[in-house]
Amino acid sequence: KNRVADIPIVGMNPTFNPSLLGTPVADALLANAYSITSVAPYASDAPGVQAANELYASVALGGDVGWEVPLAYVQGELLRQALEGACESGELTPEGVVAALQESSSVDTDGLLPDGLDYSQPGQSPTTTVYVSKVDADAEAGLALLDEFSGPSAESFSYGG
Repeated sequence: KNRVADIPIVGMNPTFNPSLLGTPVADALLANAYSITSVAPYASDAPGVQAANELYASVALGGDVGWEVPLAYVQGELLRQALEGACESGELTPEGVVAALQESSSVDTDGLLPDGLDYSQPGQSPTTTVYVSKVDADAEAGLALLDEFSGPSAESFSYGG
């Protein structure tokens, strides 16, 4: 006899791929699975996510979709911002790029990452906020954004830097 546990399944990225919805675990995931990510899910209506999705769709016709699309895009955006800062300061060197990033105390990514990223404190996380999504067959790439969350332990945590 099969027994099914009705308990939440919570994973921190990468723990979900939309291809799982075509497997025998689909029903369990749809009923109980949540994903915690530092990047907004593919189905987010945030302007930055939509820009990432549109760019990806224009160059990867029929490509697989998932949270990796906005993640790759925002990594490129953060690097672009650091490179531009290094160029503006006349220090296009590895050290200049790091220095330019560390001058960023309120980075806006148009919703790709929690806005207000603070890279000015080396050794500290630039944010304590994460995205909470639920596996949803109707959401593009299988994850529907529920909320942004920052718990009290995350907000008070220090890496000792």
